[in-house]
Amino acid sequence: MESKVPSNKELPGTLNNMSALATTYKSQQRWKEAEGLGKQVMAMRRKVLGIDHPTMLADIDNLAKIYIDQKRWQEAEELERQGVETSRKVLGVQNVNTINLMANLAMVCERQGRWEESRDLRLQVTETRKKVLGPEHPDTLTSMASLAYAHSMLRQNEEAERLRVHVMDSRTKALGAEHPDTLSIMAKLATTYTFQERWEDAERLEERVTDARERVLGADHPDTLTSMASLVSAYEVREAWGKAEELGLRLVGIQERTLGARHRDTLDSVGRLVYLNKRQERWGEAEAWEVRRNADREVA
Repeated sequence: MESKVPSNKELPGTLNNMSALATTYKSQQRWKEAEGLGKQVMAMRRKVLGIDHPTMLADIDNLAKIYIDQKRWQEAEELERQGVETSRKVLGVQNVNTINLMANLAMVCERQGRWEESRDLRLQVTETRKKVLGPEHPDTLTSMASLAYAHSMLRQNEEAERLRVHVMDSRTKALGAEHPDTLSIMAKLATTYTFQERWEDAERLEERVTDARERVLGADHPDTLTSMASLVSAYEVREAWGKAEELGLRLVGIQERTLGARHRDTLDSVGRLVYLNKRQERWGEAEAWEVRRNADREVA
């Protein structure tokens, strides 16, 4: 029995259903089926509507995300560039779809280690969002935070600091000092201070973030554990061995309970205790932690 070919009136609904099914396959990591349907939808839509039709932009972005989830960066980049070019031509440079596609392209460049190109794209996105949405809009602040990250990876620390301070202050006003988004940018600002060798400033911020995350999210939350590990490192740099060891022991206890003794993060924290004891010339304790870590590694 031959399958029915959809009429022109039926085609948009059929393609939308196919696109939704491709998204379902993507969520199930059925990459071959997702990619096949995504390509089919794009080809049919291009044939009926033309490559420059605005509806094509969603199809391009959906297929690019399938490639992104598989870390197929070059194929994703080709599609994202096509989407940006089409959106600029059809919708304009200040359209929200154009801006979002540029942000996606910047992310794909980052995954390939092309930080200068990512920075330039992030700057365009940030400046456009400032004009269109305003400097304090949440999406603008997100763009600034992403731009700061690109600067940070290029060790352009003064630019990263300027942007992160602005985002932190704006989020503190809009969301509160202990909102997760505020604490996230505060933690990144601490990283900037570390790169600048401003150890006291970094330690002070890491303590604020860790204390706040523990109150707001709980001691077992992954973000809290990340902050604890960063604070241990900050104490190490300033040779505050007692504080580092006390927090390091607590961190290992929580990680063993929540992640398991053989989890990579737990093993890393145990390794830090080995280091801390060696720096204090407590060789017996260092050896005991090292034996314990090696035993857990072998079982893992």
